[in-house]
Amino acid sequence: MSPYIIKRVTSNIDALGYRPEHTEIKDVAGRKLEVKDYLTPDFERELSIPQRTRAFAYHLLRHLWETDITGKTIVFCVDQKHAADMAKYTQEAFNKYNERYKLEFNHPFAVRITGNDKDSNGKYPHLEDFKNLEGRYPVVVTTSKLLTTGVDVQSIKNVVVFRNVGSIVEFKQIIGRGTRVYPHPNKAKEKLGFFILEYANHSTQLFYDPQWDDEAVEVIDEGGIDVSEPPINSTDAEAISAGLNPDDPVPIASNEEVGTSTGIFEETDEETIEQLRYRMSEDFMRGQVTMAAESISFTGPDGRPLTADKFTVFQSELFLKKFKDAHAFNQAWKDIKSRRHFLETEAAELGLQIHALENIFASKYQIKEVDLYDVLSSMVYGNRFLTKFDRAEKAKTLNPTAFTGGDDKQNALIQSMIRVYQDSQFDSFTVSKEFWQTATMRQYGSFSDIQSIAGGPDNLQKIVSGIQNALYDVRVVA
Repeated sequence: MSPYIIKRVTSNIDALGYRPEHTEIKDVAGRKLEVKDYLTPDFERELSIPQRTRAFAYHLLRHLWETDITGKTIVFCVDQKHAADMAKYTQEAFNKYNERYKLEFNHPFAVRITGNDKDSNGKYPHLEDFKNLEGRYPVVVTTSKLLTTGVDVQSIKNVVVFRNVGSIVEFKQIIGRGTRVYPHPNKAKEKLGFFILEYANHSTQLFYDPQWDDEAVEVIDEGGIDVSEPPINSTDAEAISAGLNPDDPVPIASNEEVGTSTGIFEETDEETIEQLRYRMSEDFMRGQVTMAAESISFTGPDGRPLTADKFTVFQSELFLKKFKDAHAFNQAWKDIKSRRHFLETEAAELGLQIHALENIFASKYQIKEVDLYDVLSSMVYGNRFLTKFDRAEKAKTLNPTAFTGGDDKQNALIQSMIRVYQDSQFDSFTVSKEFWQTATMRQYGSFSDIQSIAGGPDNLQKIVSGIQNALYDVRVVA
């Protein structure tokens, strides 16, 4: 069984409820909302607020962006309309990332697969694509009930529960979609664990039911998170102004053949009858729904719960198998190739959960503007850490030539590179395609233009290496 990490997330209107301010608030059909308190059990059953679904969709995109943007994900929603909304808003959020970072992903990213989504041949479009272990799309599938045991997708990395599940049998089936380990020759595609995202419900409490065979883990609070718009870094504010038309349909599926055993739960007539009393417009509460709280749980090697401190000790023991002391870690980190190999290959082989350690650090110190190097050095070796701003300033003092170019244009370029580094949460200084495509760097033109400003490819590499060595000079935290 694959180990799992649980994220429990709730919005402000789930935490506090929603009460209409007056009697003249109407839904899309012109019906006046009854003035009363609407709580989580009422949403998508008695009252549908699309902006609530949209907020969680953007949260899901941020989670994927921080973990694996192509990590296959299945979302269990309240009903078919809710599943359609979740697919639409997830696609909308991804389109903004795709445009902003030029990901060149031109396939449907999020689609709905429910009992009503058969094509004219009685087949379920995109199901085979989703089941294909080597397939890249669709990434996110939303469903109103259950992709049963007939749908076995070993590569699922995220199971999202967006409705309350009271049956432990059904809950086991849902969680079972993610429990298969997926080894792969390409370590970047290997699946050694998965996430369970619990959106505004308490289904994961079933982990503590005596009938459950395995248990989950511990909790870290991250506080309020505004996800009313795509949660990209602060330099990307202009990217959120463009979006899809709210009335655009869910991405149309292809007509590819699928097997006769679909594994799709087909709703009965009673279940497809419209039960919703009120459906609000796309603009209702726009920008007002935020994530009020997020917590994360962890498991040990035996699948049993661990506190944050014990999980840190467990991970530190694994980390020390690779780097016996802080000096060895520093030497490896200063070399970009060595660091990349560790993060992309060796960390997974060791069983390290870097993202979980970042969350523990953020919860403990209430800060995220810290280099991953400092996070790991602090948690494993007990070293003092600095914010990215302080690290860069100290590095400039110790190694001023690394931050000084041959002319004003080069000086401005170097300062912009440092700004991109400082604006990202936890990321170490690493140049990549995404790095050069940030708004801060695109002001200099194409990558060729940047190379010209730097004095050629070799000189750009020299600048990058100089900054790299200066930032991770051991004297910076001495």
